[in-house]
Amino acid sequence: MSQRLNEKPFLHAAKLITQYRATLDRCGEITIKVWFQLGTQTYSTTQSHELRVPGRDGDQRPRGAQHASADAAIDETVSAVLRHYRAAIEHGLAPEGRWLVPNPGF
Repeated sequence: MSQRLNEKPFLHAAKLITQYRATLDRCGEITIKVWFQLGTQTYSTTQSHELRVPGRDGDQRPRGAQHASADAAIDETVSAVLRHYRAAIEHGLAPEGRWLVPNPGF
């Protein structure tokens, strides 16, 4: 991997490690990419869609989380989506397609 990407004028260089795609029941498809951040030597994720449930937006995971491994990064991301999804159902909400909002930066 080229260390030149850590030189100016490059900023926030990252290598795509892998990506996963899955369908969230009654909501639609979501893709999660796992990145290796060259500058910090950590892993992070990006998502094709954010899960936004009306009235439950405070449940979202913090953005930009950095992890020591790719497995930890994907596990945290998937766990957060599942917690948010399951909490909405436990509050009597029925899943629907509008819960998945496209991430314009993806």
